[in-house]
Amino acid sequence: MATLTKSTGTVTLTGAAEKVTLPAVYGWVWIKNMSDGDIFAGLSADISEGADGVMTIPAGECGRIQTDGFLSVYLLGTGKALVVAQNYADCPFKAVKKGGGISEQLGIYPLDPQTGLPYGDIVVPNGVTKLYQTFKNNSNITSVTLSDSVTEVGYLAFSECSNLKSIVWGKSVKTIGQNAFAYCYKLAEVIIPNTVTDISEYAFRLCKVMTKLHIPSSVINLNFRAFANCTALTDVTVGAGFKCDLTLNECTLSADVINGIIANYADNSGKTLTIGSTNLATLTDEDKAAAAAKGLTLA
Repeated sequence: MATLTKSTGTVTLTGAAEKVTLPAVYGWVWIKNMSDGDIFAGLSADISEGADGVMTIPAGECGRIQTDGFLSVYLLGTGKALVVAQNYADCPFKAVKKGGGISEQLGIYPLDPQTGLPYGDIVVPNGVTKLYQTFKNNSNITSVTLSDSVTEVGYLAFSECSNLKSIVWGKSVKTIGQNAFAYCYKLAEVIIPNTVTDISEYAFRLCKVMTKLHIPSSVINLNFRAFANCTALTDVTVGAGFKCDLTLNECTLSADVINGIIANYADNSGKTLTIGSTNLATLTDEDKAAAAAKGLTLA
């Protein structure tokens, strides 16, 4: 039996089920497979591949489960597994896909030896597809690189990461969820990739030093509160053929920036660009006529 009294511990597996007992304060359990074969993890000693509540962790990969009131997990495999426990938001273990799917597993490196929390430059490994509440309220993270497998940066994924400065998106992100990057106070530049189609409510709320923003024309669902309280924005661009309602009335934009946005709207868009009375006052009649010619309403 391996009992973890700190945030990390190493278990050597011989092929028999190994019981790992955790302190009651732990919620999330992170398991790094350091062996040459697969490791199976479950909440009972009766572990079998493909059963409900069992997840497969391939060699070199990481998995995560939520103990949900249990104090022990069971590991089965050959070689070593590095087990790390953390308190993150609820995600019941039984939600892991039958047969060991890894769509919501995650490896985080590095971990602060004092707090056990991820810090510095975070790389989300290949195989992870969705992030929910994963790194929220962690002021130690300074940058994040998403693997090409990530398709959704979901609800509260990086909310309140107050020292996050940069994002490398990967090649597959389609959805940026509600409050995904809210309160990221040091995020100065956001260049959303042209794979993204949906940006939810308050996705970048109160990113108060963000000056530069690019929204691609691939976005077809853009909540009007997505950039609420981003008051420092001065450099905003949209992709050619852009076709969403866009609300930017809380920031101060030059006429050149506004005209650049107008020029890239799709013809006959039927959309509304909300920039507020102060920004509207900087536009000439010709600028407003150009918006009208696009079928664009300025507000």
